[in-house]
Amino acid sequence: MQQTKLIGVCLSTIHEEDRYNFVIEFNKHAVRNGYKLIVFNSCADLYEENNATNKGSSAVFKLIPYESLSALVILPNIMYDDGIVDDVVKNCREYGIPIISIDKKIDGCTMVSFTDSDVFEKLCRHVVEYHGAKNIFFVAGFKDNVYSMERVKAFKKVLTDNEISFNEDNIGYGCFWETPTIELLDKWFVTEKRKIPDAIICANDFMAITVSGYLQEMGVNIPEDCIVTGFDGIRQIEYLPPAITTCKHDFDKMGQLITELITRMLNGEIVNNEYKVDFSIVYSQSCGCEKIDQHSSRHCIQALIKSLRYSDERQKMICSTHASVPKIADINFLPRILMNRFKFDTCVFALNEGIFDPPDFGSRYKDDTPFSDNINIIYHRYDKIEYEQCNIPLKKLLPRYDLLLNSDRPIVVCCSNFTEQVMGYCVFQPTINIDEYEKMQNIMSTIGAALGSFHSRMQIKSINHELQKLSQRDFMTGLFNRRGFFEKLERRISDDNSIGSSLIIISADLDELKYINDNFGHAEGDNAIITVGRALFASSLQNEICARFGGDEFCTAVLIRNCPEEDFYEEFKRRFFEYLCDYNAKSNKPYSVRASIGYFSAPVNGDIDIDEIIRLADKKMYAFKQARKRKKNNPQI
Repeated sequence: MQQTKLIGVCLSTIHEEDRYNFVIEFNKHAVRNGYKLIVFNSCADLYEENNATNKGSSAVFKLIPYESLSALVILPNIMYDDGIVDDVVKNCREYGIPIISIDKKIDGCTMVSFTDSDVFEKLCRHVVEYHGAKNIFFVAGFKDNVYSMERVKAFKKVLTDNEISFNEDNIGYGCFWETPTIELLDKWFVTEKRKIPDAIICANDFMAITVSGYLQEMGVNIPEDCIVTGFDGIRQIEYLPPAITTCKHDFDKMGQLITELITRMLNGEIVNNEYKVDFSIVYSQSCGCEKIDQHSSRHCIQALIKSLRYSDERQKMICSTHASVPKIADINFLPRILMNRFKFDTCVFALNEGIFDPPDFGSRYKDDTPFSDNINIIYHRYDKIEYEQCNIPLKKLLPRYDLLLNSDRPIVVCCSNFTEQVMGYCVFQPTINIDEYEKMQNIMSTIGAALGSFHSRMQIKSINHELQKLSQRDFMTGLFNRRGFFEKLERRISDDNSIGSSLIIISADLDELKYINDNFGHAEGDNAIITVGRALFASSLQNEICARFGGDEFCTAVLIRNCPEEDFYEEFKRRFFEYLCDYNAKSNKPYSVRASIGYFSAPVNGDIDIDEIIRLADKKMYAFKQARKRKKNNPQI
């Protein structure tokens, strides 16, 4: 790994079209120059402050292996959290790693950004000067948005340069989205009944697609009756003919520039603080530069159908997985269930240690320490070949870097989390196709929900287990209560191994509890009860079942074989009284804790009557108690 030049990339929601295009074009140039990309991707967009899911997802940036990176590229404008960005930049500086920031100035970093004012002006000139449009409407974004107002300014400049009068009523605000754009078009063409203009220039592609569809429903031919243009170059512009003339990010040029800058910085050269990359104009069908034909229309429809089919398939994968998760008894089955549905050739599935274990169920894994020092790799495969589970130090991140670095595709690391609870992380190396990257987003969403569901089930199971234990235990002594005693004993007797053994029941009763309560208080009475319970437990050396039935009554049961019942009982009684004598000698209490015991035994068979054996053991115990009263002056029996 040390011989490979790794470039880290930090961003969020890599499945979004502009981020995907950036990474893929950058990767193309990076690979040509001997680099490999490892992308740290937050599956949440991180836009909303104090959002628990965002906090969990952003833990991915804690996984960056700075000591292994040659350079790092960060996209702070789509990470939104200045604290995270500051931490990444600080760590890069500590390790002496060159940093390039995209679209935002950061002290000590080289910034590479897009500039769109000139290219938008060129697009407006194309509509006016090349196609001869005179009556032009403009659909801007938000009224006070800086990008929107820059495009309005460029539009006005082109009109002025071409001596076309400007009418403020010809500018409307579609807020970069469909619904407000339709409301604007209704105002122009339904309420005000305005004539269709020569062209409608839009500040983004979503609004341009909406305008084109709206006009075509009115019977307007695009571009013969009205030219429509957009901005951004999103792929949806190809789905509904005519394809929209637009401007798009030149990610190819940006990727080439970033790769060159990194190489120069690694060679010790001093580079500028800031570089600009232009958008490029895509002259297409909606302005008339390309003809609309049946082939292109069919291609658009097929592309749309294909995209919808993929989306439908992914939704079915998600639903199918959610239906399977409640049936999972072991979390190790989850990755295979996912791979059978989502089918990634390369995937690493890593979980924090103890994430599903009581008492805290990994609640410590969040905020500044989202991951355990060592990580359980419960599933990993590379080009469809699966490898054995393993445990690795967190700093290593991946068990088989060598297999991942054999491919030129970017390595993508995502955090597995359910809200702010960090479970672990996943690593993919998807085929370079936006549908695969969207599928990766879907599987991460499914993993988060599945892990959260399993995590909750394990907690509930643990709580139920604890409640069951509490329901079977005496709260004062910690011994079994009557219910727990019978459940435990009946399970042992029903075991096949119990046949041929003898059941011994030892009944015990605290002496003079009323005297202790009346003279020294109920707290001391409780102490005496607890002491007898401890004496019984300490005397049990053969997995005896010790219980307090209530008040001052105790019972102990044991299955024995190859030992005379009388001998067993005598040894038990000796240990029991030695414990009480020792306690009384050392406790400095104004009273002595004494108890009476007796036993009865019977062979284990299908007709054994436990209640009857207890009754007979009680009878022996009470006989012992009466004998002690008769020998009151001689307490050591």
